[in-house]
Order: sequence, then structure tokens, then C-alpha cells
Amino acid sequence: MFGIYCVNKPFGPTSHQIVNAVRRKIGIKKCGHTGTLDPFASGVLPVVYGSATRLIQYLQLEPKEYIATIKLGVTSTTYDMEGELTIHNENLVIDSREVSEILKLFTGRIVQYPPIFSAVKVKGKALYRYARDGDDDIEIPSREVEIFKLDIISVESDVLKLKIECSSGTYIRSLAHDIGSKLGCGACLSGLMRTRVGPYHIDDAIHPDDIHDNNTSNLMPALDYMNKVILYNQDVICFNSGRTRPNSSIKEDESGDVLVLDSNRSLLGIGSLSEGYLKPSIVINASKGCKLL
Repeated sequence: MFGIYCVNKPFGPTSHQIVNAVRRKIGIKKCGHTGTLDPFASGVLPVVYGSATRLIQYLQLEPKEYIATIKLGVTSTTYDMEGELTIHNENLVIDSREVSEILKLFTGRIVQYPPIFSAVKVKGKALYRYARDGDDDIEIPSREVEIFKLDIISVESDVLKLKIECSSGTYIRSLAHDIGSKLGCGACLSGLMRTRVGPYHIDDAIHPDDIHDNNTSNLMPALDYMNKVILYNQDVICFNSGRTRPNSSIKEDESGDVLVLDSNRSLLGIGSLSEGYLKPSIVINASKGCKLL
């Protein structure tokens, strides 16, 4: 068995606790998620199970969509309302036109620094552990992310609500903090709902308590961004046994990871192309594959 559940994570539990709840519900030990949501955040958390957990590194590359609520005039050690707060302006009034101009600076490819209270690892140790140990001298690594859309939903005195479409790896807490810095008033994240991960939308998400064997989501749309190779007969047997094999349908100058399917369009796994050869990287039981839509 393998597949994916589009879970609607409620406010409160950690992403790991949601995964454990799914594990108990379906009785399968191998479970994982494709992108952490903090405890105070809610929304779409894709949870994969069985041999599909081998695909997490590819599934987590999907773009994401959020509804973010940002408190202006306040900064936080964690960049959200869970940390130690510093109030800079209690009677703040922000002009929506000013906000619109500032948001243009954060659209497209930008450089971010993750919050010190995050799970990003430096020298094998999570940043939040450095923060808890009082080590403020640790150098936080920057990362390049992409903000596809950044739209204002509302601006009400000191509360800004945004719809954000972004690449994987984007820290919305850092985005809120940086927007506050550019506005000159400070800001931190006060609410977050993830409304979409790739093809999985909040409207189709299910509460963890409602999970059962018959309401899994289709795995294949989340991998549809990858190039595909279709195998037949003996080539399927070779791939499933982990053997590298030349393939006449592959051009010698083609390279990189591809989605490997059989003639029924069922998922066999992930392969790597090089000089006309197909090397199995991840092999999944084809007899229980997921069909493409």
C-alpha cells in the first residue's frame, strides 16, 4: 500500500503529531509529510504513507499558497505571536497604498533568512536549539525563494491580511518580519492558513479524524511537473529489479530525474537519465501503482 492524504491540519498540534494520528488510523508505520506547518498554523498538510514516503523529496517541491495575517507595530523573537513580543507602536495606522508599494519589493525571487527559532540545521544542529542555548552568534544561512503572488486581502489599522503564492522553502514568518522592517514599524505573523500545496486544495482536505482507507488523494498530479518515461515488457521488469538499462526512447543528451510509468500509466518510480541509460533511483511496487488522470 502507498498513497497520499490531503489533511486539513487544525490549529494546535504539530505536523509530526498529525502524521502520528494518520499512522494510527491506517495502521501503517511508514508515514511522513511534505512540508511542516507550525502548531499555530492550519490548513493543507499532505501526508504520504507506505513506499510513497520515498517520494517526499520530490513531492515537497510543489508551490504553496497561504492566507497570512500579520500584526503590524510589533516584533517577536520567533517572528510570530508565540515569541517574546516588543511593541513599537500601539496606535498604528497604515496606508494601503504604502503597503502595496512595499509588497512589490517582495514579489519575484528574493533572499530570505529563516527565523532563529526554526528547524533549519547549521552544522548538524537545528537553529532553534542554538536560540534556546542562548547562542546568538550563529550565522543564519540565507536562501533564495520565489514569491509568485502577493495580494492584499485587507488592511485594517494595524492588521494586514495577505494571500501568498510562493515556492517551497519560503518562510512566511520571515516574510512578515521583513515586510514590517520595510514599513518601518515592525511586524510579526499572527495567523496562517495554508490553502494549497501543489494540486491539493483546502476545499478537498479532510480532518485527521475523518481519515480512512477510501479517501486517499491521487498521488500522480503532485508529480506531474516531472518529465516522464514509459516502459514496456522487459524494461519494466528490469526497472523493478533495480537494473540500469539503455532505452531507445531516451536521447543521449537527456539527463536528470524522470517519472517512470508502465504501459498502463501506473507509477513505477523515479529514474535518472544519463547518456541514453535509465538508472532506477526509487522503485515502487507497480502492481499497486497510481494511474495518471
